[in-house]
Amino acid sequence: MYKVPENWTVNITRFICVSIYHLFAMNDMTSASVSLKYLSMHHNEFEHLSIAAFFMVIKFSICFFVEAINVLIIVRTTTHKDCIENLMALSTILLFSKIFYKILPGQDRLLLGKAEDEN
Repeated sequence: MYKVPENWTVNITRFICVSIYHLFAMNDMTSASVSLKYLSMHHNEFEHLSIAAFFMVIKFSICFFVEAINVLIIVRTTTHKDCIENLMALSTILLFSKIFYKILPGQDRLLLGKAEDEN
């Protein structure tokens, strides 16, 4: 699984790419876990609690699995160019998931069920 790079600096590039991606993914994972905690503590405020919880679990899972795939792919790279290309490709996948969750109704306040009651 691990491939020895041609140059020792590729290991530094691997570490930097994995660290940068981890910082990007941790924001989404943290927001999903905080949202799940909020849902569990305020379940009576949400009309569609199961839908909101489902989307937060999916968001957390996507971030977790894409980060795991990122680490596995970057460990197999042997050049600087491949490390950076894989970082950009997987960051784009994470960006698409962020866009998807921003267009869901009420996600800015995590009020999938309560937004209907306010109108």
